[in-house]
Amino acid sequence: MQRTDHAASRPRARAFICDPVCAQPFGHNVVGLKYFSDAARPFFQEIIPLSSRALPQKIRDNYRFVGAFAFYYHRQIDIGHRKSQCIELRDAAGAIVDTELRSAEDDFRALFEQYRPTSADAIVFPSVDYYGALGAFAALEQMKPADAPALYIRFIGVMENASSNDLPGLLPMLRRIADLRRAGHTIKLCAETPRYADYLAREIGSPVDVVPYPPHGDVSSDASQSSREDEESSQEIAQRPSRPFTVSCPGSSRYDKGYLSLRDIFWKVRSLDPEIRIRFVTQGLPIHEAVHHSQYTNQLYALPGVRILPSSLSEQQINDGYRQSDLVILPYDPAIYQYRGSAVFMECLARGIPVIAQSGSAFCEQIAYYGAGVVVDGVDAMVTEIVRHSMRSPRSMRIQLTQAKHRYNIDAAHAFATWVKP
Repeated sequence: MQRTDHAASRPRARAFICDPVCAQPFGHNVVGLKYFSDAARPFFQEIIPLSSRALPQKIRDNYRFVGAFAFYYHRQIDIGHRKSQCIELRDAAGAIVDTELRSAEDDFRALFEQYRPTSADAIVFPSVDYYGALGAFAALEQMKPADAPALYIRFIGVMENASSNDLPGLLPMLRRIADLRRAGHTIKLCAETPRYADYLAREIGSPVDVVPYPPHGDVSSDASQSSREDEESSQEIAQRPSRPFTVSCPGSSRYDKGYLSLRDIFWKVRSLDPEIRIRFVTQGLPIHEAVHHSQYTNQLYALPGVRILPSSLSEQQINDGYRQSDLVILPYDPAIYQYRGSAVFMECLARGIPVIAQSGSAFCEQIAYYGAGVVVDGVDAMVTEIVRHSMRSPRSMRIQLTQAKHRYNIDAAHAFATWVKP
């Protein structure tokens, strides 16, 4: 059973932008929740961004987020407090109680009781997580489909399988989606990369959109011509100041982002660049992990022209790092990033910074499509490209990256609008 055309065409009143994993003041979740909330404003009368209650109040106040969710992932992510929640409980029959699922269902029940969403509203997950999705499903199942809000789910391949029992969560999640659709609920799906969208489409048996990070600013098709012209002119990449050529590795304090490849990359570039025209900036490992790689980390520190930042950076520090970067390298593990995109890549694309990525990751196809960088096989090829980029004409780089940003803005704006419109 499907909604009537009249019900499906109603303008959306409120969008509840949900990210229960948004619990730390650093990383991509805070800015991601902000970006998607801003991008959704032209399509809804009111935007209500919902984060974890574990996110510091100062950050929530700064971005006008509402703390609506407990943090369900203490087993997977150390956010520095409340580890006591990882206590195993059993019911009267001796079966393990999934306390995270119970908490998520309670949170969405309270959310629906407080805001009373209707068919004119929407629940939006810009980066869906396992328990957040199950909590939303449970709340929707208590409503008549004709009266329920539409559900928009964006898959990024990170927290879909983060169940407390360590069993894969994605396929059961897709089965629940199929059941809700058959009951008449409106659920629109998208993925961050084409490869992931194709996989999901095969599993669920219906088309799945591809929606990268939305462009910053107004993506409404109703914007005035002058606004569009202003936006178009602002897409040109500014000339960077004269200074040593700086290569950054944002987020590389993680093993899956290639931290253990950096020493070889830096050392081989340095052997080709003894004058230290090329500088490197990366993040270090968290203290509890650094102790297991102290010799490796000391070798990184000892390399000339290498600056190592703390493992956790504020949004301002991240933005400063991008402004000082001429090139970003992404030596990500292709097994981990088989379906994943890269928020770092999208941030670079929006800022006009070229990237070099290790082949195999899903987002490499987007690098090639937008013309935003180079995909290589192995450390030696990455070293060669780093040196080559350092010698490229700044003018030719600006032309290439302005075109890449232009293509990305058009593609991402259209994809987002297509996904969120009823």
